Amino acid sequence: MRKSGFSMVEVLIFTALFSLIFVGITTAMTTALRNTKSSERRILATHFAQELKDWLKGQKEADFGSFPKSGTYCFNTSPITTWGPNDNCSGAYTLGTAPNAIFKRYVVFSNGSSTQVNVNATVEWMELSVVNSVPLNTQFTVWE
Repeated sequence: MRKSGFSMVEVLIFTALFSLIFVGITTAMTTALRNTKSSERRILATHFAQELKDWLKGQKEADFGSFPKSGTYCFNTSPITTWGPNDNCSGAYTLGTAPNAIFKRYVVFSNGSSTQVNVNATVEWMELSVVNSVPLNTQFTVWE
């Protein structure tokens, strides 16, 4: 008389295979969620950088004579309403809303003259111990 059922070896093999499949699916889901969050932060950073560039263009159009020709300015509000401090943009100048209050937005003006200035707008953030950034570089001239 033969008894039907699974042997202990069959149960162990099934459990091991099921565990490997489950670990693989969990790893894939975790990676997908991390990539989604990273993409969300990159999109926000791009928005903040473009917002700064557009605001600067408006300031340049309003009065190029008083437009900065050198220095670094920090901007930690959105929408931008006024010039930020002219300094090194320490950690106190974070931008964004919780849980994404992780961005640092600043602009560096260089090689300025009475007719043109190089503008380097950057938004930075830390993610997994890596500094990421979205730079927007342009040149403003008095003739635009």
